[in-house]
Amino acid sequence: IDEKAFIKNIKPIKEVSIAWYEYLIHFIKKYGWWIFIILIFISAGIYLYQKFYKKKINSISIPSIPLEVTLLESLKNIKEKKYWENGRFKKYYSELSNVLWQFLEYRYSIQTFEKTSKEILESLKWSDIPNEYPSELSRFFEISDGVKFAKFNPLQKDNIHSFELIKELIINQSLDLISIDSNKNHEDE
Repeated sequence: IDEKAFIKNIKPIKEVSIAWYEYLIHFIKKYGWWIFIILIFISAGIYLYQKFYKKKINSISIPSIPLEVTLLESLKNIKEKKYWENGRFKKYYSELSNVLWQFLEYRYSIQTFEKTSKEILESLKWSDIPNEYPSELSRFFEISDGVKFAKFNPLQKDNIHSFELIKELIINQSLDLISIDSNKNHEDE
């Protein structure tokens, strides 16, 4: 054997053509039992989770308080804290606006998050709100924006009217009270 000569192939290289499904069959034959055992453990874990954890969540039921009642309680708390009587107009109108936004979003399905007052009023035009409220709400938003952004000091009658407007809107336009009233009317007939 000449050590300085090139290495020559003894046999030519054969091309082996194996399809992707043959690789898959080989993989399943080699690791099939492990895959089967892992799938059993995963399905057993899912079954046990659904059986025990879901029942614990369902067994703890929190009584649902209608949003209108919660918002009326918020209004009551705002009145008790006497923000505007103590000269904290910005806090007073911020709290009133928050209550109003929650109600409009709940009752009329209007997105109020990060919208300006003008955009909210524009959205109200396409809702089924009674005709007397948009002009009143427009006035409320003017005062509220003036207080929050321009350091406007509203009059006492404006503060009282704003509070009463929101309270009246929630009471008159609440879905739960409307459905209860309509059920009573149908029962009385």
